[in-house]
Order: sequence, then structure tokens, then C-alpha cells
Amino acid sequence: MRLKIRKEGMKTITLSIMFLMLAACGDKGFQAVSSTGNGAQQCLAKTSSKKKQLIPKFVNAYERSQQKVLFLNQKSSLTPDQTLPKNFPISVFVDRKCVSEKTNLSFLTKFLKKSPKLDFTKYSAKQAYTVKLPSKMTMANLQRVADQDLCVIGVSEEVFAEPTSAPNDERFPQQTHLTTLRYTEIHEPVFLSSKKLTGEYIVAVIDTGFLLNHPDLINRYWVNADEIPDNEIDDDNNGVVDDVHGSNQNGDVPYGNPSSANYSQHGTHVAGLSSAEAGNGIGVVGVMGYNTKVMAINAWPYLVGTGGGNAPMSVVDRSIRYAVDNGAKVINISMQGEGYFPAIEDALHYATERGVFVAIAAGNNAKQMVTEFIGSPAIYAKDIDGAVAVAAMDSKNGAMGGRCVFSNYSATHAEIAAPGCDTNSFTNYGGAGILSTITPSTEPSGYGWIQGTSMASPVAAGTAAYIHALLKEWTTHTPTAALIEKIMVDGSFVNPNLVGVTQQGRTVDLKSIHDHILQNYIPKPNDPPTNPPEECL
Repeated sequence: MRLKIRKEGMKTITLSIMFLMLAACGDKGFQAVSSTGNGAQQCLAKTSSKKKQLIPKFVNAYERSQQKVLFLNQKSSLTPDQTLPKNFPISVFVDRKCVSEKTNLSFLTKFLKKSPKLDFTKYSAKQAYTVKLPSKMTMANLQRVADQDLCVIGVSEEVFAEPTSAPNDERFPQQTHLTTLRYTEIHEPVFLSSKKLTGEYIVAVIDTGFLLNHPDLINRYWVNADEIPDNEIDDDNNGVVDDVHGSNQNGDVPYGNPSSANYSQHGTHVAGLSSAEAGNGIGVVGVMGYNTKVMAINAWPYLVGTGGGNAPMSVVDRSIRYAVDNGAKVINISMQGEGYFPAIEDALHYATERGVFVAIAAGNNAKQMVTEFIGSPAIYAKDIDGAVAVAAMDSKNGAMGGRCVFSNYSATHAEIAAPGCDTNSFTNYGGAGILSTITPSTEPSGYGWIQGTSMASPVAAGTAAYIHALLKEWTTHTPTAALIEKIMVDGSFVNPNLVGVTQQGRTVDLKSIHDHILQNYIPKPNDPPTNPPEECL
């Protein structure tokens, strides 16, 4: 405990010492503390007229059940004649002081005689150890052996915890939004284990320009294998010349270079949040930094110098259709406008009906998404299965964070929230946003903090790619856009601090989604096929 000393500090210190002395006196069997004439404290003996106050003894599970063998994880199948195989691992809880004094020990404790002796005045005498059965044994025999060994407190089946690990990227510890998402809990089983994801999934980022040679993104950009670079020919006949990593959709005729001489900060930051390369020992980690490729689509007309830096909605429409037609599985749109644009709504249907999920930033006006304030294109998501409007939550308090003050919100129109700011990071790192890739011209390190629903949306887009991959590689379910939205919503964390901000206060949680898929979408024996063939007529 840290003690604060103010001007009246001596009084504070004296009271603190008194409390400490009371605790010490109690431990020694004395009753109270008295101050001596010189300011010191001493313990006073208990009077015989007072009854001794007994501290309730802690009773462990074995004592409560009056059983030495508790196989709680397998209780449904435990019978006295059940046979456990040779080398079956069990956890044996023993009194080591007893072991040091007794000679008539069983195989459960005998091996401890060979281990170093403990100083039981300093170290705990009760400890658990893993023991493998030396031969096949029935539960009844194991119970008998445990009962006869006086040094055994109890036996249970050994439980092996799943490892939680973190990627080796040097700035991962500063990515507080990934802590909020419980990223480390799924890092090992999803990205590193024998069942790890192996496919690559394209996330189209419709945004400003992109820094194509950023060290944390250079290997994560999509490569159009049907296009020959820099030959000024539309080799794949998709309407865009030299679109090797994506396209610039500005102007009357789109072209292949999605970078921007004037503004690549926003697009680069957004791309990193979903897809920055994980496990390369540098920089940061994208939500799907092992398995995604970024299709970079520049929809801001900075290069052509029109529109005052704002994207015409016709460019957004064109960009959505380009992403779908060229193989994107997820689209992220971190932009907003006001007004109703039928072409955009139609383009979103075009995407979702073809299995492409769309994440859209809810907007940064700190307003409710209602008819009087239309944030396009996020406003359309409510009525389109497979498109979601994403509000921004503060990672300051982890999964229990509230709404970022700038975020638009709605209990009906915003399906989910994702981290879009961290008000703690301003104190810790000098920025109130979340950390991702950025242009060196803005920040020499190539990494920086930006806040906005523009940041929350690619976190949700990366999560959508994660769901798509889990469905495709771990289940027999077809990862449609509508199913991805359903799993994102059903597997979300319900945060009471976000009620009214999103539908039922839902926010993205990678571990919860992982568990939801395992419990509800992994095929079980005798399950009918997910997509049964049509009957012949």
C-alpha cells in the first residue's frame, strides 16, 4: 500500500503505524496497541475476561467433500470400476512436511523424498505435483491408494492450461486496443498451433493514399497476379491499368497506383490496424496480421485536386464494386458523408450478396445516428445483412470502456463497437488514439496514435476476416457476409457502458467470438451436412 504524506503527514504516519502494529499484535496473540511515553508502540496482553476470537479455518475442496479423489472435469463418467490408462496424468496435492517425516509412502508421494527438502518455516508445506500413473488403475484402486497415504491431501485429474502468447513485434505492448480484444488469448491457438489458420484473405481498404513501402505493410499488400507491373496495359481487363496492389479510383479513369503524394497518413494507419504484419519482430500487429492482404483503394481525390479533399460518393460506389470484382472478402470504409445516396446503398447490397462483408465507420460527430442526421454510408448498414456500422469505444478501461466522446452512436443503427481511442495513451504515449502504422513524414518512427471511428472500423474489418477464416478453415459452414455479421454480433461482449451506443451494448471480443464458433459451428458427430445437396427431381 502506498501512503500519501501531506502537511499533516505525521498524523497520517502515526495512524498507519498503529494499524500495522494492531495486525502484528493480533498475530502474536495480544489484544491491542498502546503508545509509550516516547512515542513508541507496544502490545497489550489480552484480559482473561474476553473470549479468544477464532479465525475461521480455511477448508479446501477435499475436506469439504470428504473425498481424496475429485475428478470434477470427468464426474459424469466416474465409476469405481472405471480404468485409467498407464501414464494418465494426475495432480496430487500433498503435505510435504508429512512426506519428510513419514516412511510408509505410496507412489503418489514417494518420489518427493528424492527432491530437495524445504524449509517449512519459510515455504509452504502444501504443494501440488503432476504424477503419471505407473500402470492401468481403476478409480477404486486410486481412491484406496490415496486414502492409505496419510501425506496425500487430495488427487484430481491434471488440467493443462492453454498457452497465451504475444507476437514478438516490439511495439505490441503499446497496442492497448488488442488487449481490449483479448488478442493474446487467441494468438497461440489461431495463429501458431498445429491447427493455425493457413489461408490468406483480402481486406479492401477504401481510404486515402497508402505508403506502399512501409516495413510493416510491404509484405501485406495484395498482389494482382494477373497484372504485369508498369507496362501501362490493363492485362486482366478489369478496367484499371497496372493495378498491382489496388487502384486509385479518383478522376474519370481509375489507374493502378493507390499511393498519394499529398496524404497517405490516414489510409496507412487504417491498413495497419487490420493487417500490419505480425511476428516480424518490428513495429505493430494487425488484428489479422498473419493472414490478410490489403487491397489498397484510394478514394480521396488529393492527387487530382478536386473536391477540396473530400471523396465524391460516386468514387466510393466505384471503389466498392472494384473490391468485390477483384476478390476482396472484407471491405473497410472509414469515411462519412451526409445525405442519401442510392448508388452507395446499391453497391453495399452488391457486395454483401456476393459474400463480401463491409465494415463502415459510424462517424465522428458525437451525434445519434437518426433520420435527422444521416451518416452515409454507415446509415445503410442496419438494413443490410453483412454490413455493420462501427462505433468507437475507449480502451482506457479495457472491455468495459465507454464511448469515445467523438463517436456517433445508436442503439439501432450501430451494430457494434470496437476500440477507436484510448484516453490513457495520451498520458502514457502522448496520443489519445490507438497505435498503428503511419507515414514517416508524419512521425519518423513510422508508427503513431490516431483516434476516430475510422480506427474502430478496420478493427472490426480485421475481426470479420478472422471470422471468415475460422469458418472456412475450421468448419463446414460457408462464410457468407450475413453469417459473419451474425457471428460478430452473437459472439460479441455485451458492455453495459455501451448500452445505447450500439445494439445492446455490443463490442468486439476475439476470444468470445473464437469460443462462440467452437461451440456452435464446429461439426459434431451425426450432425447433418451444413449445406445438404438439393434433392434430384
